[in-house]
Amino acid sequence: MKKVLLFLMVLAGYSAFFGTEAQAKSIPSKALTSAKIYINPGHGCYCSECRGMGTVKHGATNSADTSGFYESNTNLWKGFGMRDKLIEYGVPYNKSLAPNSLSQPNLVMSRIKCGSGEDRALSVIAAECETWGADVMISIHSNAATEGTTTNYPLFLYRGYTGSNQNGGSQAIAQKCWGYIWENTHQMWTYYSATSMNIQGDWTFMSSWGTQGYGILRHSVPGFLAEGYFHTYQPARHRAMNRDAGRIEGFAYAKGFRDYFGGGKAVSTGDIYGVLRDGENTFTHTYYKPNTNTDDKYKPINNATVQLKKTDGTVVQTYRTDDEWNGVFVFKSVAPGTYNIVCSHSDYADVTTSVTVTADKVVYPSVKMTQGEQIPVQGHYAYDLSMTKSGDDYTLKFKSTGAVDKGYVILTNTSTATKQSIEIGKIVKGENTKTINANDMGENSTFTWGIALNNPKSSGVQLIKEDNSITYTHSSGNMARIGLAMDKDPESANFGKFYTLTAFSQGLQTFNQDLSKNGSKVKIGTFGQDTDNSGSSYKYIRSNRISVNSGKVYIANYANQNYGVWVHTPGTTTSSQIIGTNYDRAVAFKGTGSNRQMYVMHEKTDNSNLGVRYYNIGTSDTWAAGSNSPSGSLASTLLANGDGDLVVTSKGVFASQYRAGTNSATAPAFVFYNNSNALVYNSSTLSTLSGTVRGGIAINNSLSTFAIVESPVNTGEDVEVEIYSVTWSGETPSFAYQY
Repeated sequence: MKKVLLFLMVLAGYSAFFGTEAQAKSIPSKALTSAKIYINPGHGCYCSECRGMGTVKHGATNSADTSGFYESNTNLWKGFGMRDKLIEYGVPYNKSLAPNSLSQPNLVMSRIKCGSGEDRALSVIAAECETWGADVMISIHSNAATEGTTTNYPLFLYRGYTGSNQNGGSQAIAQKCWGYIWENTHQMWTYYSATSMNIQGDWTFMSSWGTQGYGILRHSVPGFLAEGYFHTYQPARHRAMNRDAGRIEGFAYAKGFRDYFGGGKAVSTGDIYGVLRDGENTFTHTYYKPNTNTDDKYKPINNATVQLKKTDGTVVQTYRTDDEWNGVFVFKSVAPGTYNIVCSHSDYADVTTSVTVTADKVVYPSVKMTQGEQIPVQGHYAYDLSMTKSGDDYTLKFKSTGAVDKGYVILTNTSTATKQSIEIGKIVKGENTKTINANDMGENSTFTWGIALNNPKSSGVQLIKEDNSITYTHSSGNMARIGLAMDKDPESANFGKFYTLTAFSQGLQTFNQDLSKNGSKVKIGTFGQDTDNSGSSYKYIRSNRISVNSGKVYIANYANQNYGVWVHTPGTTTSSQIIGTNYDRAVAFKGTGSNRQMYVMHEKTDNSNLGVRYYNIGTSDTWAAGSNSPSGSLASTLLANGDGDLVVTSKGVFASQYRAGTNSATAPAFVFYNNSNALVYNSSTLSTLSGTVRGGIAINNSLSTFAIVESPVNTGEDVEVEIYSVTWSGETPSFAYQY
């Protein structure tokens, strides 16, 4: 809007500026495809009156840099978007003519470029609109207040007093457009609502001008001036630097015009306008002052790759966010349905967001990325590998737990141990067959082979499996205790299977790689389930934790009878006891072959001398040395409650315990012993951790992310899993709360 220019011209004389006013008229009653529509993208050049504003990338306004923000540019992009959507709705348009040709039958733009001579006098544009015989017009702009304000809302102005438009239908068609503009939640609107509309008559809005009003509205053609947002709200200004975002605003005006007239072609596709931000780091700049009560406070992500995928993994469209500090991504003409938006950037963990597209609608997702460790979504992997050879071709067969966009054959030279990878394309869930040729490998070499899958990444948490089928028969209520472990050894015949064991000998359940159950529960030991609630004389497995090692399942049992550590071979109904002199709460392993050690969290039968002990068990599954005495001990008076867990790593051992609402120096939720068996960390230093429920802990393979089941502070609060990043100084960890 040219408020300053208008005022100066009024001083020079009304007649030179306003011209002669034609008689008012109303929007005719006709279908959209018969209407004559005039689109005026406001302003037109790069002068001081065309609203050049500073941005993070371009710095202060510089007329030599016309790629920076000018209202002229951004208004034009909106105008093109409105034109294109009206054409899609069936408004007649002659593509052989220029968009601003007055020979166009039903749809004309007042300009189609920015530059010298394009910022024509408002009286000239108004006269052109009248002469062409438009049924309705729109003048597209953005608003201004104090630079750096957080104020942001639309303003629509029609000719006349508020509530009494001079050109009939102007207020009504503006109202039709309002709702579509308001749908854009990325704008962080500060006033008004979908039903409380800021639509006014220009004689009321600029009452000091009397009934002269805005020059662009001084004609008899119904319509309105649209101030779509405040470009002085700097984050919105940066979003406007994305041409596709501007076109989406133009779509909104076209939809309002369609609704007003009725008719037109049905549109079978929808659109997506998203914004990608850093979910952890805020951002401010001389030219980027966000509303800190909104997501605009988070840094927009430049140069990210955003893919729109079907739920089967098929890529539909790909978009790269620009470097204008807006994080905008847009997918146009998308068939209705549910999709995954997959965002990736070298500085962040990949993130996947689900979105549902509806015909002729725009959906506005807001997506955040974090710089935490990249965690595979659902961690799909290959299993059941087999190979056949025919000539120089090797046919590889395998199953996959899920669909991914890319897989690789990993070849390991048996002589040199060097590895090479061969891309084998898209992988489907279930059976896969791929062929590689001997020419793809080195000559006169022997290889072992495996399959690697290109899992998408996410810093979030995904539910992989939920099983509510467990039934409890013991009145003590302790059935909820359950062991869970997965076979993560690629050399194991049971790689990818996982196991659950419910307390009180409910049984060990095996799950296949596709998460289906493998057979029925298997009872552990020769004793059965207690059904008579006979007090403390438990004759069944009362397990806290299980572990998988060397393809077998190991169970820690702390029942009053048959306590100790048991081992079960999958695929059989047998199990045997390894050690049996203590109540055992948890079991874990370190090393392989003859160097294998078994770590156990013990309780003495008199509940004294709690602590962690280890056994140099090697390849054996029996232990009789020294009447079951351990090879060594990490006993600590800090572990007063042995109801916990063990996690053995290359740097040492994590040991946790059940500490409800307590995490003190003398009763910590967990501790860490280094490989010299020295206690080097006590969790009481973590002010964010209030305790732990049943001592549940885990750490990733790279030892950079740690998870613990936190104890609720107040009655009625939910149990939560807290995530910490881990850094190491030698074999001593330090922790930083993430979420």
